[in-house]
Amino acid sequence: MVKNTQQQDYLDKIKWATSRKNNCDMSGRMNYCKYCKFRAEDGCKIDHDKRVEGSYCAKAFNKMKKGGKVDE
Repeated sequence: MVKNTQQQDYLDKIKWATSRKNNCDMSGRMNYCKYCKFRAEDGCKIDHDKRVEGSYCAKAFNKMKKGGKVDE
């Protein structure tokens, strides 16, 4: 089983590569972001360091995979 910290690191790398490809910060815009309480219409409400510290992307990703409800 992958730890949230490891999953967060992996997701950050994917998000960074996707951001570079799209020439746009993809924070708050990845498919799992809609499962996070920190998502805003224009991105993510918290900064990168806090996201990493709390593994919030990993938690949202896991929630998505388990079929959880979208945060609104």
